[in-house]
Amino acid sequence: MKNNFYQNVGSKIKSLRQEKKVSQRYLAEALGKNSSTYINLIESGKRKVGLEKLIQISEALKVDFNVFIEKEDHQLDAEALLKLALNSQDGLSQRQREMIIEMVHFFKQKDR
Repeated sequence: MKNNFYQNVGSKIKSLRQEKKVSQRYLAEALGKNSSTYINLIESGKRKVGLEKLIQISEALKVDFNVFIEKEDHQLDAEALLKLALNSQDGLSQRQREMIIEMVHFFKQKDR
């Protein structure tokens, strides 16, 4: 999975958090974490965020979850949602996640 996806999500979180005047510490506590470092790592794209945590973040910031998975034309980004869902699966290795995404791309190309 490309890091730029998580950097984009992280920068959206940061922008919304600042717009709402919410501290990293408050957001971390809303997610059950003791340190603002957790949010800092997500916002910088250094820590991958899964679907569950992203839903919790959207609830804490009081924003629609879709803001994180919409393309600029407000269409849902199916690949973004797939990446988030796969990242939420603790039993899968990074390589297995990448292989699933590659298979999805393969089947999408095959259907064209």
